[in-house]
Amino acid sequence: MNHLTELQCSMYVDGALESAEHAQAADHLAECESCGTKVDAWRNERNLIHASVTTLDGIDLPAETAL
Repeated sequence: MNHLTELQCSMYVDGALESAEHAQAADHLAECESCGTKVDAWRNERNLIHASVTTLDGIDLPAETAL
């Protein structure tokens, strides 16, 4: 497998890849530090976005309410 694209990294983090593609990506990530760094960046971004839409002035809100 070649390096993961930005879209594949994003979809991997979101759990949106087909099972076969997810397995290939996971195998690649186990060996490729470069792609692992990209996936970590996408995961951090997702976590920051999630945190920003689930809190309001320090009050935790359910994600479906915040959207």
